[in-house]
Amino acid sequence: MLISRVSGAKKQPIRKQLRPDGTEVKRVLPDGREVSPVDWPARWYGHTHDVGINEVASLYSGIKSHECLILGGRPDGRITGDERPDFRLPPVDMMVLDVDGMPYADGCTDETLIADPRNTIKRQLDVMFGENNPLHCVVALSSRAGFSGTFRAHVWVGLSTTHNAPDIAALQRKQGHDYLDAGIFQAGRVLFAAPPDIENDPFETRVFEFVNEGLVFDLPIASTEGMVALTKPVQRGKFNLYQMNAELLNAGEFISEQCFNFVLSAKRAGLDEDAAVDALRGEFERINVPQKTWKRMANPRMRSTTGGYDASLGEARRMFRKMRAGETTVYGNAAYVEPQTTLDAASEALRRAVAAQIDETGTFLNKVTLGVGKTHEIVDLVTSNDIKALILAPSHERCEEIVDRLNDARERRLWSVLDEVGQFDEIEETYLERPWAAWRGRSAEGMCSRLPAVNAAFSAGVSVHKHICGFPSEGDGDMVERCPAISTCAYADQVMNFWRNNWVAPVAMISHLSRIASGVDVVIIDEGCVDNLAGGRSVPLEDMLAPRDGILGQLSHQAHGDLLKGKRTLTLEQVTEALDLELEAKPTPHIEPNMTDDEIVERCNPGSYRSGCVSIWRGLQSEFAGGQNHLHTWAHTYKEETGEEVTRWYADVAWRKKARLLEKVETVLLFDATPNICAVKAHWPDVEVVDVQAPNMNLDVVQVQDASGKASQLLNQLPKSDPNYKAEEARVVKARAKIAKWLNAQIGYTIVVTKKAHREALEKEHTFARVSFAHHGNVEGQDVWEFPDGTRLHGAAIDNLVVLGRNTPMPYVMEQIARQHHCDEEPIKQMGWYRTEHWELANGIAGYRLRHDDPRVDAVIHNVAVDGQMQAIGRMRGVRRMKRGRVFIMHSMRLDIAVTECVTAAAMMRRVGDVTLLSRKEVDRVFGTGEGGASRTLKHVEATHKYWREAGQTQPYRCAIAVGADVDQCMSELGALRWSAA
Repeated sequence: MLISRVSGAKKQPIRKQLRPDGTEVKRVLPDGREVSPVDWPARWYGHTHDVGINEVASLYSGIKSHECLILGGRPDGRITGDERPDFRLPPVDMMVLDVDGMPYADGCTDETLIADPRNTIKRQLDVMFGENNPLHCVVALSSRAGFSGTFRAHVWVGLSTTHNAPDIAALQRKQGHDYLDAGIFQAGRVLFAAPPDIENDPFETRVFEFVNEGLVFDLPIASTEGMVALTKPVQRGKFNLYQMNAELLNAGEFISEQCFNFVLSAKRAGLDEDAAVDALRGEFERINVPQKTWKRMANPRMRSTTGGYDASLGEARRMFRKMRAGETTVYGNAAYVEPQTTLDAASEALRRAVAAQIDETGTFLNKVTLGVGKTHEIVDLVTSNDIKALILAPSHERCEEIVDRLNDARERRLWSVLDEVGQFDEIEETYLERPWAAWRGRSAEGMCSRLPAVNAAFSAGVSVHKHICGFPSEGDGDMVERCPAISTCAYADQVMNFWRNNWVAPVAMISHLSRIASGVDVVIIDEGCVDNLAGGRSVPLEDMLAPRDGILGQLSHQAHGDLLKGKRTLTLEQVTEALDLELEAKPTPHIEPNMTDDEIVERCNPGSYRSGCVSIWRGLQSEFAGGQNHLHTWAHTYKEETGEEVTRWYADVAWRKKARLLEKVETVLLFDATPNICAVKAHWPDVEVVDVQAPNMNLDVVQVQDASGKASQLLNQLPKSDPNYKAEEARVVKARAKIAKWLNAQIGYTIVVTKKAHREALEKEHTFARVSFAHHGNVEGQDVWEFPDGTRLHGAAIDNLVVLGRNTPMPYVMEQIARQHHCDEEPIKQMGWYRTEHWELANGIAGYRLRHDDPRVDAVIHNVAVDGQMQAIGRMRGVRRMKRGRVFIMHSMRLDIAVTECVTAAAMMRRVGDVTLLSRKEVDRVFGTGEGGASRTLKHVEATHKYWREAGQTQPYRCAIAVGADVDQCMSELGALRWSAA
């Protein structure tokens, strides 16, 4: 196994982390001293050895501060901070276990480790591998070993044969031990192996070898049973590898920015090694690079493929052989297959399930494919049965839509019954007479006219219903003052006429007590209720350091230190006392309806009361009560406009809201196409799930197999103080113009689902007539789309849907949501970033799916990143469409939909409707830009047709028409005079 032992020469500046009070977060050494973080070098110099397990211990001999070991490595010479030492870690015959915080075996402690390190380590190895194990191990104790209360070390184990590092890491992850870091086998992983610089180190040596007759561990090879062989598409090179000639050259121009990317482009173009090196040599000679550039690319050890050594550009040969420019074979899960059923069968299955549920007591979740007809089933259920129902919908717009459909169905049945009985008296006592209405909250437009006063009263805990509106409580009689505006208040009119309507309300009301649920037979929830049952808030930790008098100030400072250090010195009694003192500071103003709004706001001034601090105290209190996930502290580092890095600390407080609206309801029916079932079961453990699936029958799904639509491609993420800001801004403006021209060139009407920032940037710079935008995660229930040209269409009439980029929040955001649903369960696992698993997109092309080690967080990320996009695609009503719909997915994440074809980003940007243009002149005509890359596109797209647009045209244009598309229609849309198969 190649291992580099390196030392540092040039140091990079320290990035300090600051606490909210401005003091620096320092590293605590084993002897208790606090020092600034070590400013490890940015340039490494070292020597690489090909060693076996017998030689590992000798690597540690004489190692000094600012020296370390690197797995993999490269030939002797400089190892810069701008590159990883090895682009791909070769097969290895050793396994390195990063043991970080392993509990001690029975009878072992820090004291026994210091007093008898060899026997104590042997006991730990017996726990890891079993007693009397025959392994050859080398154990290097960490700097905190003997001082942390747990066992910390790097354990090297010899293997019987060589294995790929990813296979070893996958096996480590399956062990399920929190103290093992499987990422140790990442290429270029650095093992900081220098002994700690402390006084009176209790260990004479920190490296121990256990030979055990020289036997090695026989590691089983990871199984690929049930998986399929996939082609992993070409990936873009790392821009920060082999950064050379960043400044202007003598010739006054750049050499395609990086030598690495130049060679990468040459390899992708099909050049062999010698041709790629000759091309780079020609580029150097053309622009007359300085002599130092030739020297930096010299590597006399690299032999030419045609014989002999190349002393001038040997490093380019090494690059060519190491880089991943070609397609590689990986194993992954098979492509998504649409369910083998019909729309009629799915609708009938849903109807039978609902008919059985309505007469039962309990909570029922119906997981229904979008378009099967759940809204139709809801309307039919509550209008064809004499039941009192409350319906909760995702938004006010969706509420209005359902109300219209309910009242239309009610009118039809009303007249049908009237015709049957011949007189109205027979049916006036039923719920058929009562119309449906959408319940509107105070903040809705045209409702309450005193919102500033109402919001201030809410914050102060005042009963708005009684003390501002003047609605009497039970037993108050009519002696309560009324709001001066009550006679013209739409909200008051809605409350006072409550019994005249059946109600459809926003699902956000599920956690509120409300009279609209009293006496109902069933509550029906249409889409996404659990999002409104996850309570949480992020509180800046500096709020705990705000001036407070007496014991509360002392406890607040102590709580701040506990949260920052991750320790708990406060007791339950102290936390309870602090919470009581904090609540005492909460204002309890006397409010009357006839007071002015300004007077109410002034009386409700919170003063020194901070609700965020109350949340922190309650989170600490929940910890003592056994809750594991109520409180989490984290740091956020960001750059200000000046370019300075700032770190702020926050406390995330989580809680599980109660569905108070449902407390007195016996039957609850949930309808959702993409529910987070894991979260639903956290709130309703006894929920019964019915899965009703149907195929998307008339969608043509095209998905890119490489990067496209990312934020970094379309948005300038550099601060304005950065010297490269203007150049980056020009690049993203050009990229957005390319997307805008592509969208405007699509046939028919197009919906684009993207990030809000993408939409704002595109609409600021470009105009669209037949393109409507929506945001990731904000399309639930929407079925009617308005376009800038005044057209208004239902989802089934839309021609194209574009998913531009993906919505994947950082892991700590998903972990925070999971804590809110599962706050009383085992602690949520944390990850720096998600794992990726290979999934087939279509035709053997590998996409990926993000995974989190905690299944509860994994359910959240699936719900947000995958199901959220499936909600968007479902807006096209693929199960009911009468005409072909096009879906363009501009990323390579695998979704739960059958993909028709995979294309490259270059081919996608030549797509117009069902056609990929393969002639540069035609691309210029349709998209308004002479788009290059024709030869590159032809490598991935095969021409299916040729056509002529002008009389007397000698050379035809080429194109590729999607399978199943109407060729005549496609040619007509392109303006072709005649055409034929290629």
